[in-house]
Amino acid sequence: MKEILQENLSKDYSIYNIDNAFWNHQNFNIYSATIPDRMHHLDLGLFKHQIEFTCTLLKNQMGKSILQILDKRLAQIPRVYNLHIFKYGISNISQFTASNYRDMMKIFVFVLDRLIDSNLKLNETISSVFVKWNIMYLWTKHDELSDTDLIIFEKDIHEWANEFKSLFIKYSTSNLKLPKFYSWIYHIISSIKEFGSVNGMTSETYEALHKIYIKRLYNLTNKRDIDKQLLTMTRRQEILYASLQQKKIIQFEHLNFIINKTPWYSLKLYDINYIISQLEFDKLIPQETIQGFEYLQICIEDFLSNIKKDSLNLNIQIEVFKNAKLKSEVIIRASPSYYKAPYYSNIAIKIDNEEQQIYINDNGYCYAKILLIIRLMFYDSQNILQKYELALVNWYNFKYPDTLAKLYITIAHM
Repeated sequence: MKEILQENLSKDYSIYNIDNAFWNHQNFNIYSATIPDRMHHLDLGLFKHQIEFTCTLLKNQMGKSILQILDKRLAQIPRVYNLHIFKYGISNISQFTASNYRDMMKIFVFVLDRLIDSNLKLNETISSVFVKWNIMYLWTKHDELSDTDLIIFEKDIHEWANEFKSLFIKYSTSNLKLPKFYSWIYHIISSIKEFGSVNGMTSETYEALHKIYIKRLYNLTNKRDIDKQLLTMTRRQEILYASLQQKKIIQFEHLNFIINKTPWYSLKLYDINYIISQLEFDKLIPQETIQGFEYLQICIEDFLSNIKKDSLNLNIQIEVFKNAKLKSEVIIRASPSYYKAPYYSNIAIKIDNEEQQIYINDNGYCYAKILLIIRLMFYDSQNILQKYELALVNWYNFKYPDTLAKLYITIAHM
């Protein structure tokens, strides 16, 4: 192109006569100048292609009905803190953000599990691509990578790329001639060696700041003296944020567990059977809530025995709540209807060393579903009011659910 312009042949080649600044730099390396950006390369790029190619493959192999089943599975994923719920499936995939795609990475492997019962081999192949993607993607989260890590990372990239290409090449209109695909395979490792981990090579932080401090505020202006208005709103926003942070520090300084002031139920131990009969009559109440009340008295007595209290000598007041907020500001729920759907939070609980032999634990943590969130109140022998804020949970990984059914559902300290 440079020679064409120098010889005044631009009209013959329909080229504008504009000097290119990069021609003054003979050793310019475009791959070093434009290193792969994780958000655009992976989240909004290759993973989006992978989802679209998968949908095309499923539609060609099984018909449109398989995509409806896929959407239903996505909508049925239980609510989890900080996880987007795809209640409309992937029909609005064109509106997905990078955050949506990252949430999709967390759940799509499970959505695909045994989706195609008539062709389990194909199902396993598709699932394998997404598993290998997740393994590869986790490497991009590391702040530092050793030479050994880079070797493993490169191996994982090629394993994913080989399966991706063999499975989806015929569903791509360009036969997978995607610049991001080959740039990722052949240039990411050299970029990491020269510039550091991929975790530091993302424009997501700057785009988020641009959205918070420019785009949103710009839409609030009257489009006159824009700079002045933006600066004023940004200043007010920062003052408000700082004051809220101070209030939060004071609010949570002495509290580990915050519960709503108004309980869902307030009862005595002898009221439990009556409440169970009411709940069973209500067809809108999920089984989790009924099961929680069925085990409530047994679990309370077990808890009181652990703290050396006798329920016969105590006037116990029980309050049941639908949600609670932890010190970390994470909201946990045990609600039969939250936005017209049941919501029972899944949690990880730190187990005492002496109890770890009872549970299948993950480095001291066990996993459970919350059935009820309760507050126990009673006066001790010295007439001092005692309060315990607890969760009645159903363990996922108790070792002996058949022989120790009473302990399969227990009360856990928050």
